[in-house]
Amino acid sequence: MLFRSDYREGDPKAPISIVEFADFECGGCRRMYPVLHDVLREFQGSYYFVFKNYPLDNDCNSFIPQRFHLYSCTAALFTRCAGEQGKLKEAIDLVFTSPLLENPDGLTSPEMRDALSDAAGRQFGLDSEALKECVRSRRYVSKLEDDVKEGHRLGLTSTPSIWVNGRLVKGASPDVLRAIFKSILAQQKR
Repeated sequence: MLFRSDYREGDPKAPISIVEFADFECGGCRRMYPVLHDVLREFQGSYYFVFKNYPLDNDCNSFIPQRFHLYSCTAALFTRCAGEQGKLKEAIDLVFTSPLLENPDGLTSPEMRDALSDAAGRQFGLDSEALKECVRSRRYVSKLEDDVKEGHRLGLTSTPSIWVNGRLVKGASPDVLRAIFKSILAQQKR
């Protein structure tokens, strides 16, 4: 189910449908995000992309047995809250590129929330106090849990996990994605 705060782009009727499950603190996800979007730019008008959260932390993911990525739930909540102010995509970009999540240097989750909110206020003109309140309220935790349950139902075993037209893509590299997309488009022309 899509929510107002879901990040999606493209035409829902496009021949290529991509769903990515990612964790903002996951090194592989942080490397895959710009690569995937570079490839998507090449196929503009031919895809529909949906981003789903799969935080690798038991603070909002009951399938993770212990605390792991200590800021992934906070970061996911932050992006959903930025969506309330119309800047979900920008917040996702900010979190995936922020050095804060690469070397958090012992920040507490509230300190991470405040740092991300203040950065979004400076960079995008968002109301940073409203962002902080939203993250603190955890009003999007059920949305995160829905994403997690969907990932679990699909058999997600790691992040990033990318599905193209309902099939899990193993070893999703730029070349693999391009080949899959070209194949789908070629089959459509037949």
